[in-house]
Amino acid sequence: MARFEKVASRYAKAIFDFQSKAKAKDFLEELEKFSQLLSENKDLQQMVSSDLFSGEKQKDVVKDLTTKLKMSEATQRTLQVIAEGKRLNALPLILDRLNVLMLEAADVF
Repeated sequence: MARFEKVASRYAKAIFDFQSKAKAKDFLEELEKFSQLLSENKDLQQMVSSDLFSGEKQKDVVKDLTTKLKMSEATQRTLQVIAEGKRLNALPLILDRLNVLMLEAADVF
């Protein structure tokens, strides 16, 4: 996971800059829901870790799943970008960094 720390920080910063503070909590909850699904589903784990699945294929799978889960369009687009870059395996780190950014913005630190 250490190799994904810089990537996770960049994605988290981009997501944080993109989201309005009013919708950030709901957005974060949807990302966490998807991350949990990813960690619990062996087929999804295999897709993420396999070189046989292109970024475009991962993006298509994410699009189908997020549509079925009725996630917001912003969450769907964000997860599709992460999938297309073949970075879904960094999603837990992205969420960690995003949580830190949100706490810092709220002056919790």
